[in-house]
Amino acid sequence: MEALRKILDTAWKAWWDTASPAGAGAPFPLEYHNQPFTLPAAGPYGRLTLRTGETAPASVGSRHDRTPAILALQIFLPEGSDFAVATRMRDTVRDFWRYKQLSATDGSGIVNHVDCEAVSLTESGAEKGYKQFNVWLNFRCDELFPG
Repeated sequence: MEALRKILDTAWKAWWDTASPAGAGAPFPLEYHNQPFTLPAAGPYGRLTLRTGETAPASVGSRHDRTPAILALQIFLPEGSDFAVATRMRDTVRDFWRYKQLSATDGSGIVNHVDCEAVSLTESGAEKGYKQFNVWLNFRCDELFPG
């Protein structure tokens, strides 16, 4: 769903660049899907990935399709970092994105409506000197057809 990716990428980048979710003024480089990225020499970084489910009609006879999606923010913190950084980031993401609704049109009259439903945090362990935490944002995207 390219329209969904475009809506979320635009909204996320605008928010991330001003929110400073790692803490006031703390740099936190973020890798976006299919974008050039250089790992920082030290310090935290993140990766943002969008995964979509199977698109299906929202209901019998409906004029719109519904696609479930998950936006995954992987947070990589140097081992020994305070776990509070990950929970603060999760809370910042949750507070901004939970129940957030975004709409856009692709110019064809098709409106894409995105609704964020839930945010959660899981720990994935340590590897190569970094602890990984995942923030999961559950979305659904409704594609409304003209007519």
